Amino acid sequence: MRRPGFTLTELLVVIAIIGILMSLLFPAFLAVRNAARSTQCLNNLRQFGLAMHTHAGNHPRGQLCSGAFDPTRDGPIEIFSWVADCVRQNTLPSNLLCPSSPCVGDEQLNSLLAKNPIEMTVTPADRRTGSSLYLSQTWGTESDPDRTEWVRSNLVLKGFNTNYAASWHLVRGGPKNINGKTQGSLRNLAGCIGPLTLHALDGARVPDSSVAILGCADKSDDGWNRLVTAIRPPASLRLTQGVLLSENFNDGPAMNIVSSKPSLPVKFAPVPNGTPIVWLTPASFPIEGDIVKEEHNYTGSTSIPLVLQDTRDWRAWHGGSLNLLFADGSVRKVYDTNYDGYINPGFAIQPKPDTSLTGYADNRCEVNPWDLFPGAFLEQGVNRKAYE
Repeated sequence: MRRPGFTLTELLVVIAIIGILMSLLFPAFLAVRNAARSTQCLNNLRQFGLAMHTHAGNHPRGQLCSGAFDPTRDGPIEIFSWVADCVRQNTLPSNLLCPSSPCVGDEQLNSLLAKNPIEMTVTPADRRTGSSLYLSQTWGTESDPDRTEWVRSNLVLKGFNTNYAASWHLVRGGPKNINGKTQGSLRNLAGCIGPLTLHALDGARVPDSSVAILGCADKSDDGWNRLVTAIRPPASLRLTQGVLLSENFNDGPAMNIVSSKPSLPVKFAPVPNGTPIVWLTPASFPIEGDIVKEEHNYTGSTSIPLVLQDTRDWRAWHGGSLNLLFADGSVRKVYDTNYDGYINPGFAIQPKPDTSLTGYADNRCEVNPWDLFPGAFLEQGVNRKAYE
């Protein structure tokens, strides 16, 4: 008498059907998960925006932030940084990390832990205080358990960590005009007018909704992007030795510079010291879809390079999109149309570039200037109708 039950063939058919159903449903589950992470990221950015505007409302000059999360350039991160400003509003950036990013901390954690000493020669004199001074004087360039514990208990556990990168506009405001030229590196405070203010936004010709101030950060440069020593407990920090760290803030105005190297005839780099201010105000900007080959079509002169915002410290971690916070407090996605991970505002990158050097894979503009302002001066403005 045959016993009731499945035969081997029937069992294999059922397993095959279940496998097919799972393969059909898995992309849907993955899409739902990615959408949820992106939504969480946008909510994080929205909270940062509220904290920054609260800080600006209480600041005598209406500054949206006090500086970059950079102890070398801007001073102690627990006093002078957008992260510190948020912590003072009870918004803890360490609890609001981008969930899609593989980075679990900022590259400046390595500065605090003394991978490199905190060099304050470019820090304004009135900012040489707090943790930066204490760490450099107490331990110098040494990294030891006592220093790690001090950083953990006094900074990280109190919320001073992030994997979001500030825009250059937020932390530098704009370049100083010294006799018609830039002065020094525009990554440093000395060469710029200082953090973005509500007054500057009120007087700008660029709408607040076009001025990005914070976004998902790319991983830091090689040699700097791994945490040198673990910061634990608690385990929830995920700050184990060797984890990826993120970039800090965007480099600001950049351009193609003629190089002496035959293998790389054009070098993509930040604008150097002494760059004419007129170069930082092109006659027009590339628009989405433009294939940028001839820069003079935008600058009006073959002797003037096209200067735009370097956006490569942001990364499109959300399935081909980058989440950004704008100066009006709004948040939205900007799409990476060629899937290189970056949003090219219109740089004329050479064909088939070494993307390890340029980041941008090609010379296609991926965003309109009225959606993400790529210029140096907010007073310049963008007239959308002029492009139509």
